[in-house]
Amino acid sequence: MYHITDFDRDEIIELTERVEEFAAEQGKRIGHPPSLGLFTYVCVALVYLRRNYRQVELAEWFDTSQSTISRAIGAVTGWLEHTEGD
Repeated sequence: MYHITDFDRDEIIELTERVEEFAAEQGKRIGHPPSLGLFTYVCVALVYLRRNYRQVELAEWFDTSQSTISRAIGAVTGWLEHTEGD
């Protein structure tokens, strides 16, 4: 995952935890389908933001639908912005 996100697995796990903690502090839930999970949602958003791959390509890579990828990007991107620089 490092070569397409510029983050290693431990950094993505830490970022996922920070997103989850920040959302909890705000009293919000990050909606994600159980088939992907929050970690994968964060990976999808990072790949999309870093490499600007088309959503349909990401859907094939993550074995899901394009609409799920779109939701992942929309759901997580805002939370990533709040954890930036922590």
